[in-house]
Amino acid sequence: NYHNVTNKGIDFIIGIPSDEVQIYKSFVGEEIYKKFLTERVNGILLFLDKNTAQAVQNYINTPEIDAKAKFCEQWNALTMYSDAMQLTAAGNNVRVFYWKVKPLIENLGAGTVAVASAFLGNKKSSQMYGNVLDSNISKIFQTFMKKFMKGDALQLYNNEIKGVDAIDWEEFPKALIISDKNFQCELIENHLTEIKGLLEFFKNIIGK
Repeated sequence: NYHNVTNKGIDFIIGIPSDEVQIYKSFVGEEIYKKFLTERVNGILLFLDKNTAQAVQNYINTPEIDAKAKFCEQWNALTMYSDAMQLTAAGNNVRVFYWKVKPLIENLGAGTVAVASAFLGNKKSSQMYGNVLDSNISKIFQTFMKKFMKGDALQLYNNEIKGVDAIDWEEFPKALIISDKNFQCELIENHLTEIKGLLEFFKNIIGK
């Protein structure tokens, strides 16, 4: 539990999936999914200040369900991003990865399940959820995790993995952006939300 951490200097990895909510729909069906999104959005709106709530309302107006799903994704991503901010401010070493690998089956979603499949090298599980696992994605991800567990620098050198360029997974506020057949480390904020004022709302809450 991130919020119970009191010691400094702990190493953390925080993963942010970009397309997790859609997976829920594949399990529960359209009707329950729509109800879940409406209840989730209404609950969040009660928490927001007036200006941010209005920006969210403007965002979700049309098309309603798709926009609600996208908003919930953005809220989830910002919640995990705020965990990284708080842990870093407390003196811990935080690395974030952002999973942008898109599913091949439209509207299915690719979140924690796809990450776990890549980490385990499980092609069969990945294909069940609409992804074709790129072997380099799996190798790079596994290599980074092994280095993390051993306490080694989170760097890949040229030719460490055949055909993969050198990569340096820098600490937060940079993040390892994992997309289809591509890894890069950069600032993550512009990936997290399309809604004006939402990121600033999170920053203000944490700063208080």
